[in-house]
Amino acid sequence: PQPSDPSEYVEGTHTLEREGAVPVTLTSSVVDLSLYEGKKVKVFGETQKALKSGWLMDVGKVEEL
Repeated sequence: PQPSDPSEYVEGTHTLEREGAVPVTLTSSVVDLSLYEGKKVKVFGETQKALKSGWLMDVGKVEEL
């Protein structure tokens, strides 16, 4: 995941870039997403439709690939 741009309104704290798919905005109150910045990961959590981005995920678990 990459940190979100603090200069604009965002719904989450990070963005997960997915090859050939819409990026997912991430947020979490249980996982420190900054520990995984720039790494390839698999995330687990609850998705919901976001207002600004395609999807917003509340992350509950992260596995480094």
